[in-house]
Amino acid sequence: MGKDKRQSPSTLLWFIRHKSYVPISEIRRRFLVESDEGCFIEAGSHRRAYVGLPPSTAQSLEKLWQQGKIGLELSAEFDADVLIGVYPMVPSKEHLHNGVHPIPQAPYNGHNGHAVQNGHDPSQEPLAAPEQETREQIVPQPPLS
Repeated sequence: MGKDKRQSPSTLLWFIRHKSYVPISEIRRRFLVESDEGCFIEAGSHRRAYVGLPPSTAQSLEKLWQQGKIGLELSAEFDADVLIGVYPMVPSKEHLHNGVHPIPQAPYNGHNGHAVQNGHDPSQEPLAAPEQETREQIVPQPPLS
């Protein structure tokens, strides 16, 4: 087995931000963590959580959490706190828009040359199906003589 490489906080954050949730097992697979060692990290309110990662990688996660960049998910199945996954506090722009970078444009409303600023864009509304006539049509009758 090779020596485990330390994962920098910025590398981990890039990976985590491109997903909505990352289990610890996926971090192990993605970064080829072959070590069976684990360690404890500070998890707030005088709590420590066990992480199944080498100390260097676990400390990078701890640093990201302390900076408010990731959230921690602890297992409820154990008496001790065990970190089972992490999630980004601010997802990447690509993740928010499914990989599409929208060009923000406020539509012109024709009033004093100002654009609509409330986010409503009538051109984005789905076209309604043509209404079907459900009323009886009343045809005028000629007068009786």
